[in-house]
Amino acid sequence: MDEVIITAVILAGGQGRRLDRKGKYSVILGKNFLIEHVVNRLKKQTKNVIINTKYKDSIIKKLGLLCIEDSFNNQEDGYGPLAGIHAALNYSQKEFGNSSLVLSVPVDTPFLPANLISRLLSSFVVNNNDISIAMSKGRIHPTIALWKSSLKSDLEKCLNSGIRKIDSFTKQFDLSYVKWDDTNDPFFNINNRHDLTLATERIKNN
Repeated sequence: MDEVIITAVILAGGQGRRLDRKGKYSVILGKNFLIEHVVNRLKKQTKNVIINTKYKDSIIKKLGLLCIEDSFNNQEDGYGPLAGIHAALNYSQKEFGNSSLVLSVPVDTPFLPANLISRLLSSFVVNNNDISIAMSKGRIHPTIALWKSSLKSDLEKCLNSGIRKIDSFTKQFDLSYVKWDDTNDPFFNINNRHDLTLATERIKNN
């Protein structure tokens, strides 16, 4: 397989309702903002890192990364992570063509593994599938996945038809699942104050 261009998109639209309601990206974990942890881990794996967000404050600007907004952002309830993934697929397809790939990750996963892209890509190539999805601790993580940019049109139709759940969209395609067996879950995500406390302790002990 020829070298493929992979763009990593951080889905940073969450409002953090169970945290400070200022946006999950701005939550402080250790000495850094939550989004900085994610950016630092992704930058070691690909030179193409972008952010899907509507926020444009100093925290985001300081990162110096391209920010893209959803095309489906005019509804009160929002479209969830699928809209962010669509925006990234659209960007990747326009910039790098149908053969390019997009890695999606949520902003609340500060412990992403160093081999995330390499393992998802390896499974992608071996199985010749459309989407490669991460797993850990017996759980599937649908927002942590590698996607063909050519899926953009299908996803657009899906969103226009009212589908919002990732699983409802992905079930029609060839999928592969890549399992991580690390003792400490590399896909631990921070949803509330308790999770933030656990993550803080984890950083202290590493």
